[in-house]
Amino acid sequence: MSEQGRLDIEPEAESTPSSSLALISALPEINILTLLRFLPDLAFKRRVEEAASAARAIKVEGRDGVERATAALVPVRAAIEASNAAFEDPCSLANQLHKRLTGLRIDFRRVGEEVVVAKSAEVYAETRRLDRIIEDARIKAQAEADRQAREAAAANWCVNWLKLSLNCAFMACS
Repeated sequence: MSEQGRLDIEPEAESTPSSSLALISALPEINILTLLRFLPDLAFKRRVEEAASAARAIKVEGRDGVERATAALVPVRAAIEASNAAFEDPCSLANQLHKRLTGLRIDFRRVGEEVVVAKSAEVYAETRRLDRIIEDARIKAQAEADRQAREAAAANWCVNWLKLSLNCAFMACS
C-alpha cells in the first residue's frame, strides 16, 4: 500500500510488454485498462467506519435513545451502499476477467492434459506387457530348473539305489 492508503499495482518482474499485449489481445471483450486502473478509494471505508463509530457511541436507552440510534443507522447504511456501488463495476469486470482467464487456462492446458492421460495409459500398458514377459521368462526358467532338479534327483536316486544294492550284495557275500 502507498502512503495515501491506496493499493500499489506493479507488474511482476517476469512480466514483459509482449506478454501483457498477448494477454490483452486474448481478452478483447474485457476492458483490461479499466480493470487495471481501478484502485479502491479508502474514503469509502473511512465513511463507513466513521458512521459506524458514531452509531456505536449512541446509548440505546428509552425512546429518545431508540430514535437517535435508528437515525444514526441511516448514514451507516448509506455509506455501506456507496461503498458497494463503488465496487460494483470493478468487481463485475474482475469476475468477467476471471471467467475468461479460467476458460483460457483450460483451453491452453487441454491438449497437454489429453496427451498426459493417453501416454500414461500407453506407458502403463507397455510396462504391464514387459512385466508379463519378464514374469513368463522367470516362470519358464523356474520350470526348467525344477525339471532339471527332478531329473538330477531321479538320476541320483538310481545311482544311490545301485550303490545300496551293491553294498547289500557285497555284505551278503562276505
